[in-house]
Amino acid sequence: MQSFFRLAAVLAGIWFASMAHAQGAKVAVGLADHDSRQPVEAVSDELSIDQDNRIATFSGNVIITQGEMILTGAKVEIEYTEDQSIKRVTATRDVTLVNPTEAAEADLAVYTPKNNRIVLTGNVMLTQGGTAIAGDRLRINLESGDGVMDGRVRTLLQQNGDDG
Repeated sequence: MQSFFRLAAVLAGIWFASMAHAQGAKVAVGLADHDSRQPVEAVSDELSIDQDNRIATFSGNVIITQGEMILTGAKVEIEYTEDQSIKRVTATRDVTLVNPTEAAEADLAVYTPKNNRIVLTGNVMLTQGGTAIAGDRLRINLESGDGVMDGRVRTLLQQNGDDG
């Protein structure tokens, strides 16, 4: 009987993974109710500012923090408006997005505070506890905490060791 339940769990995992590939996997992300009005702290090895185009470029070991959200990358460009509000944050190379309950890695991340969204693209890997979900793109709504992973989605579901 235990073998039956294990087989059923494996088949359910395969079905879930195939459905995720076909339609994009909806995932809950632990950033619901993120307040994009919180201050943003940026730390890096180097900073250059292009005042004409309103772009601040942080290079080398960049860490961007806003509330419980931490975004890192080799290079981060922050585009800002005339009134110094942040328009868009773009992180490239070795990008990670971390909060207290999960972590995501990607080649590129674009955060737009105005609509409270983050899009991660290129070799995306989201880890939530023992579950890992990988794909080509992850779109996150920071207000609701909802996300969609698409582009050949792969899912690893950890089984607990309980045979009962």
